[in-house]
Amino acid sequence: MNDLLLNLVQGANSAEPPRRVRYEAWLPKLGLSYDIAPNMALSLTAQRGYRAGGSGFNEQRAESYDFEPEYSTTYEWALRSSWFGNRLSLNANLYRTNWRDQQVLVQLTPGALYDTRIINAGKSRLQGFEMESHGAISRTLTLYAGLGFGSARFKNFPIAQGNTLENSQNKTFPRAPRWTLSGSANFTHPSGWSANVNANHRAAYYQNVMDQRARDIPARTFVNAKVGWQGKHMGAFLTAANIFNVQKPNQFFVDTDGRRRGTLNAPRILGVSFEGQL
Repeated sequence: MNDLLLNLVQGANSAEPPRRVRYEAWLPKLGLSYDIAPNMALSLTAQRGYRAGGSGFNEQRAESYDFEPEYSTTYEWALRSSWFGNRLSLNANLYRTNWRDQQVLVQLTPGALYDTRIINAGKSRLQGFEMESHGAISRTLTLYAGLGFGSARFKNFPIAQGNTLENSQNKTFPRAPRWTLSGSANFTHPSGWSANVNANHRAAYYQNVMDQRARDIPARTFVNAKVGWQGKHMGAFLTAANIFNVQKPNQFFVDTDGRRRGTLNAPRILGVSFEGQL
């Protein structure tokens, strides 16, 4: 075991000479907009995206590697509308993105944090919708609500793991929740007093692309608040983040001793802030 660890350390300390690469891409974009009514508009946008390739270094195996550029084609349909004299807005987006050679960070050995490599997926697709609404209930109270859904899957992604070739076709993108939900209420008084309460929810998701037997990163909901007074030149506020002290893992791995190790989201944070302006 000691010899194995010493070889890993020696390999991780090895050096590679710098290498230069160059990539170019043509990125067209086309957008159309049509006003259905004075308070409602539809738009359609199509565009091509690009991320340059490059090189990386696997610390555990002391191996350098190259990865190719990725390309995406995105189609987005959008609706924008306002009602009741602009007191209420309703907006929606419907989108689809097709990827070719998407760059994905893959953990080659389960539990080995440093045995990673960026691999170009064959083909993948992201599609979904977003909706949001903002309303002025009164001169002092405004409400906001948002909802999002996304389905992100690999259509063709063969991955070499050990001496085998595993096909990740139809597997979900890692760290990609399907549902997100948010909302807030904001109170502002002419005297300068204000209060805000907001919440956001994120559904569970897979941590990596290799093991998707269960969505191992659980769903979580955070509630935050801010209350205080703002004058002409100065203000003071009380803030609270993660009021209910929700503790959920952002990532974890099973160590060689069988224990789970990882990181959690930030705990409850209470604060006081003073703001000034000239």
